[in-house]
Amino acid sequence: MYIISAHHFKCNFLLPKNWHSLQLQHPYSRLDNPFDLVKNKTHSTYSCTLKSVWQMDDEEYTNKYVNLRILKSIQEFLKSRDANHTTVYPIKVPDDLLYQLVKMKGAKGADGVIHQIFRLGLSIWSEKLYSTVFGSQSNLEDFIELVKKRNKEDE
Repeated sequence: MYIISAHHFKCNFLLPKNWHSLQLQHPYSRLDNPFDLVKNKTHSTYSCTLKSVWQMDDEEYTNKYVNLRILKSIQEFLKSRDANHTTVYPIKVPDDLLYQLVKMKGAKGADGVIHQIFRLGLSIWSEKLYSTVFGSQSNLEDFIELVKKRNKEDE
């Protein structure tokens, strides 16, 4: 079986002769078969139309939305260099790391290195979160479209 992940409302494709079955999936549909699949009579091509888009329960939607906001705030934080962000203390670091940094760079230099380490760790963590929650750019774009659609419905 070959699985096609479709992100568009309509698609046309040619099913090779050696394929015996086809399953179409949409990342936000809970339906077993969210597409109407029709074989064109004159050609050996198929067309599919998405039956139902954005089949996502409220809990999953809320979870993805919260994670999207987290990722956006991390992106804005990493882009900015100003000090207008919340400070959380204490931050735990290895004693010798702090001692050697202060010895080599002074207190202000050590603080700068610790901020660099934090930003690097935050970048890596946000990439992992993105990969876990959305998996791909197209899934993220689909979810953003869903958010826009729900916001329009709420107005």
